[in-house]
Amino acid sequence: MNRIASKLQSRNNRRTSAPKFRRLNPLSVLRTAPRGFQLFFGFVALVMVGSIGFGIFQAASTNTVAENCIVADKSITFNTQTNKSDMRIYTENCGTFQVGDNPLKGVWNSADLYGAISKGETYDFQTTGVRVGLVSAFPTIYQATPAN
Repeated sequence: MNRIASKLQSRNNRRTSAPKFRRLNPLSVLRTAPRGFQLFFGFVALVMVGSIGFGIFQAASTNTVAENCIVADKSITFNTQTNKSDMRIYTENCGTFQVGDNPLKGVWNSADLYGAISKGETYDFQTTGVRVGLVSAFPTIYQATPAN
């Protein structure tokens, strides 16, 4: 009788005890997923990263020519957090540009180029990149020639 009562009591204790939950690591779900799903997920991630990288490369290597731009003003700002300067050219009819080094074009003389551009003069600018207002990105001038 004692043995039967103890078995019933242990069964009741098991039923009334709260279930224990494990904390799941999000990556453990991938590790336990079927192999085909893992390959598909990896392929999708690779395509997304590749698309973003290709988009950045295309934006950085896009060449445009801005002709007969009248320079209205110039400015240099210095960001103390990143230790980088930002050289900008403001024009009356072509928009705002930045002057910077461009490793893809082999241009390393941005400070000299910025110094050669004068207010009130008209230039033909060769630029790379596009204007993205969300991140304050401007087309980058890599060559400036006085307009005829």
